[in-house]
Amino acid sequence: MKENKTEGSMTLREAKKELNKFFVTMLCISIVIVVLFETGVLDYWKGEYAGMKNFEFIVLTVMEVLTIASIPFALKLLKMKFVKRKFDAAEDRVTKYKELSLIRMEILIMPMIINIFCYYLFMQTSFGYMAIIQLICLCFVCPTMSRCEREAIKEPENGEQQQD
Repeated sequence: MKENKTEGSMTLREAKKELNKFFVTMLCISIVIVVLFETGVLDYWKGEYAGMKNFEFIVLTVMEVLTIASIPFALKLLKMKFVKRKFDAAEDRVTKYKELSLIRMEILIMPMIINIFCYYLFMQTSFGYMAIIQLICLCFVCPTMSRCEREAIKEPENGEQQQD
């Protein structure tokens, strides 16, 4: 694949590099949070809200809905019509792809980090399971070169045929 670079635009390789930096940084932040709680550095907050059953129920319900909604939304973000139209109309597809990929990762990572915090605040395993599920879903949006090429370069899908 030949990469043309005009002033102000970025190559697919540069976009992948930035996406990988964000991906790894956010995973490291999640790991640091877990390590800080597990080593006792943040023991002050560990189990702080464990006895508040009504509050726990509300937070758990909100996070379950957020987790369940965020997964398919993030995985199908680039295929949604309103996003696809803007993406296809963009002058610099690589920059637009990078922006959309960052949004897609944020949609999965932010609830995962909140679930990690909630797990330690409430000591409720459901939050931990939701964080693990979102971590697994991150594997499906992990920025690899083949994924970047496949998603950033316009190719007609199986059912799409160009009509005159």
